[in-house]
Amino acid sequence: MDRLTRFLEQDDALLIVAGFSFGDEHINNLIFGALENRPRTHVYALQFEELSEDSVLIKRAYQRSNLIVVGPKTGVIGGRRAKWAPSDTPAFMDGVFELQETPAAAGAPETAKTGLMKIGDFARFCNFLDSMAG
Repeated sequence: MDRLTRFLEQDDALLIVAGFSFGDEHINNLIFGALENRPRTHVYALQFEELSEDSVLIKRAYQRSNLIVVGPKTGVIGGRRAKWAPSDTPAFMDGVFELQETPAAAGAPETAKTGLMKIGDFARFCNFLDSMAG
């Protein structure tokens, strides 16, 4: 706890969290307190499963633009939640992001594209870091 506190007290701290459910109030208080008191501190919360609207983490992400939540189907960035749906997937995202095309319904002009972010899976996250490090 002391090491986390000292880290979060730094200016411009960046904490990437993978595999933490935000169920421990002691740790939550440290993280959320740092985000409130230090606007240049950022936390990226990589989630394995999609979180509901009433989860503590999603509610906090709506309030704090320096808390980014990355779920499989949606992300909360800058206080807004949206589905992943880029037009093309960059090559460096292979293995952590899948672009899915849903066939158009009868009478619809084109297929729908949705994305599935898998970086919240710790093994895929590690592979991603390994590929970025070369």
